[in-house]
Amino acid sequence: MIIRKSRIRSLQSYLAGVAEGESFTFGTRVSSEIQARLYEFGFSRIWIDGETLLPPCSAGPSCRKNAEGWEIVHRDQPKETAYRQFEWSWTEWHGPYGHVESRIIDQQYERYPRTHVPPPSIEIYTVSTPQGRMVVLGRTFLQGDEDLDYAKLGVNVLLELFSEAELLHENLTAIVPAKVRRVNWKVLPQGRHPWATLQLSVRDVLDAQGERKRPVFEHRWETISGYSPDFVAVGRAGFSGYLIFGFTDCSLYILESAHYGNATYVLDRDWEALSSLTKAELLDASLHQDRLIHTDNWDRRIRGLLRGARRAS
Repeated sequence: MIIRKSRIRSLQSYLAGVAEGESFTFGTRVSSEIQARLYEFGFSRIWIDGETLLPPCSAGPSCRKNAEGWEIVHRDQPKETAYRQFEWSWTEWHGPYGHVESRIIDQQYERYPRTHVPPPSIEIYTVSTPQGRMVVLGRTFLQGDEDLDYAKLGVNVLLELFSEAELLHENLTAIVPAKVRRVNWKVLPQGRHPWATLQLSVRDVLDAQGERKRPVFEHRWETISGYSPDFVAVGRAGFSGYLIFGFTDCSLYILESAHYGNATYVLDRDWEALSSLTKAELLDASLHQDRLIHTDNWDRRIRGLLRGARRAS
């Protein structure tokens, strides 16, 4: 996986193709432009495998943290007295003539206590691989380690230096992440789903609602199913209690939930796109064509929506 950003805030989303306990590192494929930059940083002008260098602090904040370390400020603790030095200058007068004197003095001030974190000092080195020349981080990391902050810092060092970084196995071959296939939905067989049939598929969800709420959800779902959706998708696991009714003939998808207080959401993306969304993305207001609040005019609005859409199509 190749990352092309100025920096990353989190590493985990890039490690989908790395198994638990597997070692990995990061590198950058060397172009003529990157080789010129390597020379600026201190590498030889001609390519030499194995040259190793600690990236310069001047390249950016991640390189500076890597080379100099950083401080953790403890704002939950009482302030302490600290000192900083500066040069104080003044003019000494002897008759009409003066000359400048100076000395180093300590200035006292109050600050929160802090702990200095030693620099990780992650070096980069040059290496020729079957895929071409690369500059690689001089250490590997372990998937599942409690602290992957150093790996994230290493990525950001490469991004500051070269504007791209590639996830690599320990043997420096590229790690290709597996294609994500979300299985949050069970799609019922295509064809008409009258309420008597659909009710069997959502019986567990309805039973969990209790005697007072169950009739409310049954009414909503039965109403929508009465307009003959092309398919129905029933949420599983963390999507339990969610149903999507697909009306592909008019490009409408109705999202209904058994969770009290939720509205009915109208979406106009196709099913392939909807099924690949996370729950947060699915409920993102920017994706909704319409939002029908559960009030006493809900039935009328559903009827107007679906009948109007079918007439238009």
